[in-house]
Amino acid sequence: MKRIITLLLNLVIFKFCFSQSQWSTSYNSNSNSGRIDDVNFVDEQTGFFGLNYFSNDLYKTVDGGNNWVKKISIPNYIRSIKFGSKSFGLCGLIRNTNSNIILLKTLDGGETWQNIPHSISYLDTAKKGICGISIPDSNSCFLVGAWMSPSYFLKSLDQANTWQYYDMSAYAKSLVDVFFINKNEGFAVGSCINTDEGFEYEKLIKH
Repeated sequence: MKRIITLLLNLVIFKFCFSQSQWSTSYNSNSNSGRIDDVNFVDEQTGFFGLNYFSNDLYKTVDGGNNWVKKISIPNYIRSIKFGSKSFGLCGLIRNTNSNIILLKTLDGGETWQNIPHSISYLDTAKKGICGISIPDSNSCFLVGAWMSPSYFLKSLDQANTWQYYDMSAYAKSLVDVFFINKNEGFAVGSCINTDEGFEYEKLIKH
């Protein structure tokens, strides 16, 4: 589901140069542990990734990945980053601290990020975190969670100002990613449990 081209085991981001048909190192944290779960490019020059190590840091590039600048440190684990336009984007988090912050929003191209208030009713139910984000246009947003269960689906058609919440436990034990072609058609993927055999398997849900 995610358009991550390479597995980032050692916190290295690689850049592919089409003119030269080769890969080059774009970012290296020089660290032996940690994780990058998502990379998202708004266009050929502007992109983002979240680095989860001793701290959870969101990085931005404006030169096609040649240089990266840390924009914000976040208390919880950075799981997903998506943009619907050059200015509007969301960052989904998994709770691994006592902080209730699980969803951040930017309206200025990732220069600043604001916490979507915990007073929004859906956060009380989806408080474990946001695993997958899809933003097919400049207004429509779709979120799923969480990998550790329960499963839920969240929908907004006004740039994340108001939300509709859907309990997806009848369809999946957990949901980890979502992709919408437009505001009406999309897919969510997660895992289910076969109660007869007792094993888990992947499941794709279409809307």
